[in-house]
Amino acid sequence: MCSFRGLGDRNVQSLRRRQWARLTSILPVATKTNMMAPAYRRGPFLSDPTYLGMNEVQAVFASAGVAALIAVWAIFSQRAIAARNATIDFIRFGESDRDMIKANSAFSKLSREPAGLGPWASQPTSKEFTSIRTVLNHYELVAIAIHRGTFDDTTYRRWYRSGVIRAWNAAAPFVFARRNDTGNQALWHEFEEMARWYRGGQSMPQRRFFWRKFL
Repeated sequence: MCSFRGLGDRNVQSLRRRQWARLTSILPVATKTNMMAPAYRRGPFLSDPTYLGMNEVQAVFASAGVAALIAVWAIFSQRAIAARNATIDFIRFGESDRDMIKANSAFSKLSREPAGLGPWASQPTSKEFTSIRTVLNHYELVAIAIHRGTFDDTTYRRWYRSGVIRAWNAAAPFVFARRNDTGNQALWHEFEEMARWYRGGQSMPQRRFFWRKFL
């Protein structure tokens, strides 16, 4: 590299002009044209649409398509992250809320009794009935959230799969008795479906993504 130390301003400018003229005379004419072109036309690859066999209009549409794909991918990614975070927060809530801890303790204790949970289905005013219903509603809410895509099934299944199956096996007599008493066969149906899928080692099916955006 040349050193300009000791030269005057005019000499430096003259020397630079001579170096630039020598450089442009060596480079191909196409390179000189490319250097004078706008920034978006410089370069032989993606920055030059003609390199891909496209004119400028096609390049604009192609760029818009790529931008749209990136935007959709970002939406999907953010939705997945939000679902995982919501699942983790709900798990933390279930393990720290006093009422939920108390209900789970009563549910577990009653399920270990010889009669199980079934006899309490006919005593809706008892504290035991309230505790059992609280736990069942908790699992029903989780199942609905997973089905709608609000919660992440993989995260919850890895944490609670055995617990879901065990809870449903204990609660099944209670649920069936309440369905018969009320005539409502939809009581805790989502919880039952979640336990059935988990028992088979499968993820709970979700609604199609397009419809989950609107329903």
